[in-house]
Amino acid sequence: MDHKEYKEMLALEALDTLGEDDARLLRTHLATCAECQAELAELRDTAATLVYTIPPVRPSSELRARVLERIHVQANAVHAAAARETDHTSTEDKSAETPSKILPLPFRTERDGRTFVVKRSMFVFGAIAAALVVAALGVPLVLLWNQNTQSQREIARLSTSLSESQTALASTTERLRATQEEIARTPGRAAGPGLPPGPSPEPRANVLTDNEAGAEIARLSTRNNELQAELARATSRNDTLQTELTRFSARNSELQTELAQVTNRSNDVQAELAQLQRRLSETQTELASFTARSTGLQAEVARLSSRNNELQAELGRVGARAVELQTEIARQREVEELLTAPDTRSVTLAGTKVAPAARAKLIYDPRSQSVALFAYDLPTVPAGRAYQLWFIAGSKPISAGVFTTNAAGRAVLRGQVPASGRKASTFAVTLEPASGSSGPTGDKYLLGTAS
Repeated sequence: MDHKEYKEMLALEALDTLGEDDARLLRTHLATCAECQAELAELRDTAATLVYTIPPVRPSSELRARVLERIHVQANAVHAAAARETDHTSTEDKSAETPSKILPLPFRTERDGRTFVVKRSMFVFGAIAAALVVAALGVPLVLLWNQNTQSQREIARLSTSLSESQTALASTTERLRATQEEIARTPGRAAGPGLPPGPSPEPRANVLTDNEAGAEIARLSTRNNELQAELARATSRNDTLQTELTRFSARNSELQTELAQVTNRSNDVQAELAQLQRRLSETQTELASFTARSTGLQAEVARLSSRNNELQAELGRVGARAVELQTEIARQREVEELLTAPDTRSVTLAGTKVAPAARAKLIYDPRSQSVALFAYDLPTVPAGRAYQLWFIAGSKPISAGVFTTNAAGRAVLRGQVPASGRKASTFAVTLEPASGSSGPTGDKYLLGTAS
């Protein structure tokens, strides 16, 4: 077996779960490998600290009953075996013994000799996961049980040694008694004061002298006392472990009670959380419904807004048209007033060779000095140009305003008759710059003379 395989056994050994054969091989290797010794110590420290990171889990009542039943069964078996082993001892030895108050705990079950060879990384993580499970089931309790088991083994060993010492002491006592009887039966030994000593008897096998018997008895008594003291210490240690085990079991029960309370509280919180989730689901459903309705309303609002914009545009066009109509009505009224005035004069203007189809009607009132020109079929005005009306009095033309036509060639010009043009007899329309000119410069498009 190579060094890597030994290192893969360290985690199981730290958790005290390695098989007997593998454990024996590993202990032989550890005796000569300082690196593995250090790593095993570190793993054991880590396993010992796991108990402080994992909350204890309360064992079921059925598990507790099974464990106690096994403890009592094995305790009775151990006591019966001890009684059978000590039947041959003397009454004094029996009186010197003290009944054990230790309840033996179950020893670790021996595994078969199978060797586990796995990759180190997978093994370490698997061992840690197994340690977490074991810790969750009560690692502290298992550690105390292991200590208790070791203490019981030590007590059993001491009891065996004590029994052997007592057997040896009984044998020595028997040999001493036989020696004393042999001395009493020897004829050469003085039976009383004043008798001559007889010949010395030859030594017999298995017979001790007084000094040898005394020394052996003293040695065995000392050894017996030492074993009794060591047994008392081991029994005291076992009682201490039992007390610690009881205290830890009580603490574990308290923690299990707290865990049960926390679990109940967790169940209440889970129920409340489930209720909140249902309410949230209902709210989300209602929100989705509202969102769908809102989407429909937004689409309707968008449609109505678009329609409103169309109506606003139409209203703007109608308003502009109304203004145009009002202006037109006002002009019509002016024309009507102009036409119905008693001094109103009317002149017809005809198209020239530049615009033979054009014609116009000029109406003006010398009294109110109002003038109106209605032109028809004039050519479209070029960009930057405009038509200009002229009053010609004598040989001097006087401007009466500029105007443009619509797409149909129609135009209406309203204004005031110039003071110097009240006696004009000729009227003309020429094409001039858009801003007008001080005198005619372009072609004449309309021309008329007052009758």
